[in-house]
Amino acid sequence: MTNYAFTAKNELPKAETGQVFEMLNFMQAVPNTEIFQGVEGLVFKKCNLVNCKLPEDAKVEDCLHIQKSFCSHVHPKWVEKGLPECSDNCEHLTDTDEITVDGELIDTVSHYEDKLL
Repeated sequence: MTNYAFTAKNELPKAETGQVFEMLNFMQAVPNTEIFQGVEGLVFKKCNLVNCKLPEDAKVEDCLHIQKSFCSHVHPKWVEKGLPECSDNCEHLTDTDEITVDGELIDTVSHYEDKLL
């Protein structure tokens, strides 16, 4: 599978009207990232289209096409690829564990997870 994940618009392959893309990874860091806007009749088969907003007339066949909010605490290496850095108390925070010794709070461990939109 050719990987175009987290690429800027000018790094995507050139698309022509009616083009068929098969088994390609177009995953984006941010939900609803527009790709190939203005190109008509595109067909995507068995592609990874996570967080991609496609032209309205695009056809999607057997693809993963969802919108997901990724957490930089879960995916720290993705920040350098364009994922916005989350605060400690971001929307992805699911739980915290307080570590106490002899009644004193020593540390707090935070748990995060990505969210399906």
